[in-house]
Amino acid sequence: MVTAKTMDDGGEGPVVFTLLDTTHCQDLREARVTTPFVDGSDAIIPQPPQRLPDLRQAVATVAPSRLGEFFDEMQRAFTECGERDSVIPIRMFYRKWAATVAIARRPEAARRLQEAERSVHDTDPEVRNQAIRTAGEIVRAAHEEAERV
Repeated sequence: MVTAKTMDDGGEGPVVFTLLDTTHCQDLREARVTTPFVDGSDAIIPQPPQRLPDLRQAVATVAPSRLGEFFDEMQRAFTECGERDSVIPIRMFYRKWAATVAIARRPEAARRLQEAERSVHDTDPEVRNQAIRTAGEIVRAAHEEAERV
């Protein structure tokens, strides 16, 4: 499960990418598979490297209301690193937040993901399946983009 929120000043409130929203959206009935991220698209900021200061600044820019969550998860990751004697928890923290930023920095991708989340519980199996595919494409593309930086 990936969680993220869009920019806070978008007027529609924060969006949580958990695929748990039960609001139905009929717009996906005729949706087609598209490339989630395209060069030159609507990115608000460049994708930051997976380093703490860069991710912190990006979250502050595209999702300032999530800074508390960012710092709480960072603390847990560092604590877990010490307990496990492993850097894996902090690497996973960086990956999660880099993907979160990759989505939140692109309002159109965030909007499409929100739309897919609303449709995942639709009564029409075709709409549900398309919503799952769309959400998966967007999240996968976000992780791939985050890994390229």
